[in-house]
Amino acid sequence: MTRIGLILIALTPLAQGQTQDWESVSRTVRATLHERATVRGLDLRLGDVADVTGIDATTVAKARQLRLGNAPGPGRIRLLGMDTLRGLVAQAAGSRMDIRLDGAMSVQVLPETVKLSSDEIGTLARRWLWNALGWRGNGTNVRPVATPGPLETQAGRWSTRFEVIQESPNAHLVGLVKLRVRAVVDGKPGASVPVSLVVKRRHKVLVVARRVPAGRPLSSEDVKVEERMADGTSPDALTEMSALHGLITRRALTPGKLISSRDLKGRPVVFRNDPVTVRVLSGALAVTGTGRAMEEGAPGEVIIVRTGNRGRTVHAVVIDSGTVEVRFDTAKETK
Repeated sequence: MTRIGLILIALTPLAQGQTQDWESVSRTVRATLHERATVRGLDLRLGDVADVTGIDATTVAKARQLRLGNAPGPGRIRLLGMDTLRGLVAQAAGSRMDIRLDGAMSVQVLPETVKLSSDEIGTLARRWLWNALGWRGNGTNVRPVATPGPLETQAGRWSTRFEVIQESPNAHLVGLVKLRVRAVVDGKPGASVPVSLVVKRRHKVLVVARRVPAGRPLSSEDVKVEERMADGTSPDALTEMSALHGLITRRALTPGKLISSRDLKGRPVVFRNDPVTVRVLSGALAVTGTGRAMEEGAPGEVIIVRTGNRGRTVHAVVIDSGTVEVRFDTAKETK
């Protein structure tokens, strides 16, 4: 129906001598339903499924933006009958406007989608990896664990983009790198697919230069820096000399060995037969007593402590030089 026709309909009661105020006329719009509608975005709006016309441009614009629920996802169809639409429109519009529906008796709603192939998913993941590695990526070998699946998502009303996020920590980006390619539709995270890559690359690591006995700190003469092809089999390999500060060898190290955090431990602050304060925690209850260390330990390590006059022993966490802590929810008593 034309704009002139709507004006004539609205003014007919006036011509018959009846009174009708402008506010009532301006809030009346007509929505002519389509039989089929393809929509973009996550929300379904009245303007997606009908031609909305009226006298007042502001009211028409607001009517077109009335939300009728969620848009169907990829591979889905939403069928809305006239009665259902009347209820949705009345709920969304309230008393703000008078919306009169006509046209098709039902609307078939389909989503407009954006698809990425498996190759495009893999390309996005590798591009993210190269950008993250930067200059460190020289000589890097990358292969997928498996071919990633394709990704289909709703097309955004305003924007559709894809981002790559790292699913599990891997600071050196070596070995198994787990990523996820995710769609962002109108600023909201949407569908995603996982991508796992095996990364082999050369990077600098710390290597034992000469034999070092157990229980000794490492000096610059004991360690050298080498560039090796890493494949993730030693994820805790050390790369910086600063990582050795305050640590001693847990076991004897032989020349050429890759130094990892498992080879080192903190310097002991409690030694065998040292008297210690034993702090016992059980929920909100805390009790303090005395005991004697049965072995040496660094802060954070668990050692055996003999407590009380009965000579019972428990496992306790070293806090500092004179204090250990027992938590009864995790403590183990030994005989």
